[in-house]
Amino acid sequence: MRLENKVAVITGAASGFGEGIARRFAQEGARVVVADLNAKDAERVAGEIGEAAIWTQTDVSLRSEFDEMIYAAKSAFGRIDIMVNNAGYTHRNGEHAQCRRGDLRPDNRRQHEGDLSRGTRRGADHGAAGRRRHPDHGLHRGSAAAPRPHLVQCVERLGDHRHQIDGGGTGAEEHPRQLPLPGCRRDRHAGEIHGRRHTRNPREVPRIDPARPALDAARHRQRRTLAGLGRSRLHHRRGAGGRRRPLHLNAWVAGQDLIRCNTRTSAISRQSRINPANNETYTYTANGFIENADGPWGSLTYTIDGVGNITQRTVTIGGVTSIDTYSLQGGSSRLTGILTGGAPSRGFQSDLAGNVTQDATVSPELTKTYSYNAAGQLSGATTNGTTAGAYIYDYLSRLVSRTIAASSATLHMVHDLDGNVIAEYDASGALVTEYIWVEGRPLAMVADAGITPVLYYVLTDHLERPVMMTDQGRNVVWQASYLPYGEVRSISGTATLNQRFPGQ
Repeated sequence: MRLENKVAVITGAASGFGEGIARRFAQEGARVVVADLNAKDAERVAGEIGEAAIWTQTDVSLRSEFDEMIYAAKSAFGRIDIMVNNAGYTHRNGEHAQCRRGDLRPDNRRQHEGDLSRGTRRGADHGAAGRRRHPDHGLHRGSAAAPRPHLVQCVERLGDHRHQIDGGGTGAEEHPRQLPLPGCRRDRHAGEIHGRRHTRNPREVPRIDPARPALDAARHRQRRTLAGLGRSRLHHRRGAGGRRRPLHLNAWVAGQDLIRCNTRTSAISRQSRINPANNETYTYTANGFIENADGPWGSLTYTIDGVGNITQRTVTIGGVTSIDTYSLQGGSSRLTGILTGGAPSRGFQSDLAGNVTQDATVSPELTKTYSYNAAGQLSGATTNGTTAGAYIYDYLSRLVSRTIAASSATLHMVHDLDGNVIAEYDASGALVTEYIWVEGRPLAMVADAGITPVLYYVLTDHLERPVMMTDQGRNVVWQASYLPYGEVRSISGTATLNQRFPGQ
């Protein structure tokens, strides 16, 4: 049997093409997940297939139900090898190529755009998650009614990792047909792809009413502009050019600029009208690498090799110049040490996977060590042999627990369906902090959320990285300054914000 020991998730599997696919896959030895909005027929199909099938009631246009389907599949069978995105409706009268959005009835329009577009994309994301590091083969199949760019994007991202991507015609079509996608690698012999079982935290995040002003008063305009944050009348505006590349960003209150950033040319400048000494200016090489960075840290000039590694950094502060030389391991791009003025100042050790396991500085004498779990995620850190932190992740590689030894504090993080941290709880289960997100970037933070909520507004730079936070009285309560490559230079203010780069 060609699909023996494989696990397949099939949406829209309670009838039609989906039911036929589910039955045939089971005949070929696969274990199948029959997912459909029609729970009665999904249960019938799974029951007729037998022990090799389970069923779920799933509306793939809803992210939460799609995640529940993935959770059920992995809980029952341990992994997912094949994802068939078949759910959805389309028109049946007239030429398919001439169908427009307005031609669909409202219920069918939601299904056509939600099920086929969102469902196919989410299916590909779940099917691909965590697999590119394994030399295995994955199959992703989506209806041809799904947007072609989504399937082409799968080819571009996964084609070189032994993943097979097919587009099959369903819906109003009588027979399946293959959608030609250049660059897709074909392989009849699919290797095993092992997933990981996981558990879920059933705790729900309570709705915080004090946060409502942050969203109720936020106004969106064209070109990705966000203005008028809450009663503070703090304005945060950004514009984007081609390929959604940020062109300019500025934040102001009562006519006074707080931040202004311009990326229209090869030089990027960031200005702070509160303190001009904090202005930053960057210039880049023809290949897009930082060549010079002037800011409150002084003047930094970088020398880059042919593959983008920094080989030398010249630092000028107050007229005094020093040179850092970076040493790389032979035949690789792994950093082994730094020489300052010709003398060793810092040394690094890495494991076979390239993860830094030790970072030792000469003056002051300080040695930091790092440990990693089987998935290559940072699990612990020590400073001079003393435990500094411990970290735990969930099945989606999201940080869910962080313990800081210095304060003996443990925080548990809760994420939304897009992976953003929306709440933090302490070890006793008490709500500590909540975060509000808009378009993938932090909009506001609610401190002391479980006791006496205090709302703060978060301002980000062109990298979506928090640089400033204000209270509802328009006072700056938190401000961060970063070095050109992301290292925190300074943090000041009376409030605390744990967010850094997106994903950290």
